[in-house]
Amino acid sequence: SAGYTSTFVNAGTLSNKGIEALLNFTPIQTDDLTWDVSVNFAKNDNKLEELIPGVNSLELARFPFNGVTLNAVVGEEYGQIRGTNYVFDDQGNRVVDANGRYLETQNVENLGSVLPDFKMGFRSSIDYKGIRLGALIDWQKGGKYRSLTNIWGHYSGILEETAANNIREEGLILEGVTGDVTYNDDGSYTVTNTAPNTTVVTAQQWGQDFFFRSDAQNVFDADYVKLREVTLGYSLPKSWTGALNDITITAFGRNLLTWGLDNENFDPEQTTAGSGNIQGSEGGSLPSTRTYGLNLQLKF
Repeated sequence: SAGYTSTFVNAGTLSNKGIEALLNFTPIQTDDLTWDVSVNFAKNDNKLEELIPGVNSLELARFPFNGVTLNAVVGEEYGQIRGTNYVFDDQGNRVVDANGRYLETQNVENLGSVLPDFKMGFRSSIDYKGIRLGALIDWQKGGKYRSLTNIWGHYSGILEETAANNIREEGLILEGVTGDVTYNDDGSYTVTNTAPNTTVVTAQQWGQDFFFRSDAQNVFDADYVKLREVTLGYSLPKSWTGALNDITITAFGRNLLTWGLDNENFDPEQTTAGSGNIQGSEGGSLPSTRTYGLNLQLKF
């Protein structure tokens, strides 16, 4: 009999329901002064409705080290990061073992989708007698990414927090509780007899556990608010331009400030992104850079 080793199929069905909106308005307009404002908003609710029969989860990509994967899971948002989680008591506290180290779940869990809840942009432009001041702010809320740099930065001790507050000399006490953890056959668990954690761990052990323990400690929110651009320009008076119709000189700065980061060491925009399946993976990304410049515009 003949058989086959692989086949191409229409893997599943996704539903997308969203909104995109753009609002332009001018709060002030006089002979000398004009203030223009633009606001845009985009939100998409995504859900994987079904995969091929008999399949409830499809691995899209495998992140480097530790078996963390990116998945399409039926009934969930597309792009679920899956890995081990912290063990929590019924009050939501992280549980440590007898040595003061965070415990991790026996099973992998959904740690969040790489897709953001929404994106917004705010642009303001003020023109007063030929002087133009503009600013652009971008806001992203929601989404997750997994950081490989966070793993090795702690493991090797090169991140700033691995030397802060004398932890290399004194160690540290991890925030959480001790407790008796009973695992069930299906990997679920119960936690009893909890008490505040008072056990000191060495900085080296703490740092190495970012590789050896829970994957969740390397997964972060992809929220940010960015001052994307500021411009200041001046159009020379017509009496100065001679044969030219317009001469405008503009100074600009881009990526000037960022707020609201879950981890100050990383820029969520520097994680793998685009139209492909492999998204939400940060690994050795370069720091974001500010850009300054001067633009000269001539109109004939």
